Amino acid sequence: WKSTTKQPITSTPIVENGVLYVGCNDGSFKAFDLATGNMKWETTGIVGNIDCKATISQNKIFFTTWAGMIYGLNLADGTIAWQYQFNDNTVGMNNPTVVNNMIVLNAHGKIHALDVKDGNVMYTSESIQAKGTIAYNEQSNTIVTYSTADTLYAYQCQTTTLSKKWMCNTQCGEFKNNDQPTVNDDVIVVSGKNGELSAVNVTDGSLLWRHKYGNCLTHVTSFAKNKWVITTSNGDVAMLSFE
Repeated sequence: WKSTTKQPITSTPIVENGVLYVGCNDGSFKAFDLATGNMKWETTGIVGNIDCKATISQNKIFFTTWAGMIYGLNLADGTIAWQYQFNDNTVGMNNPTVVNNMIVLNAHGKIHALDVKDGNVMYTSESIQAKGTIAYNEQSNTIVTYSTADTLYAYQCQTTTLSKKWMCNTQCGEFKNNDQPTVNDDVIVVSGKNGELSAVNVTDGSLLWRHKYGNCLTHVTSFAKNKWVITTSNGDVAMLSFE
């Protein structure tokens, strides 16, 4: 089956329980039956282009737009449960991260935590020049975010708030805006625009190792303990193993 929208689709589709969900740049968010392609529902009037990968939690689906918006739609019928305006277009580079009963994301250089139920702001950090998508380590109940230059910040997640845990200068150069810290067990690996990889202990923020792979890293993916796959703009795909 195939469905065509009026504008390009730049978001990442997600699938859950036989339904495909995707945000479109024609001001809509759609749900399709994965087997037949029939549209289950369509929400129109969405403000701003959608580039993110949406997140599902508590019978809602959450996504951001480049108009500084975050939306929570009811999963059953696509009706808007709540929406929140940040007045910061870079919100659109966030994939919403759900932690406990909070959605955490970066806006205005700060970490914000919104209530999953109604979108009310539960916590706002001090300004740390935070950017990009936040990573979550379930084992330690810790979120990690990029800042400007090459600094990582970690926050301990509590029921209704966050508390700063550590910060680390990764020494890998300026981060790429659209990347996300990659978490594997108790290790976070990040990459800089200069081709440097750095590994950080998620518990205490200590720098574990650094490795340089050319000058053109594009993505880092973890698939097993101490094993990482990297891609480059030169067309390389490589597996790295660290002991």
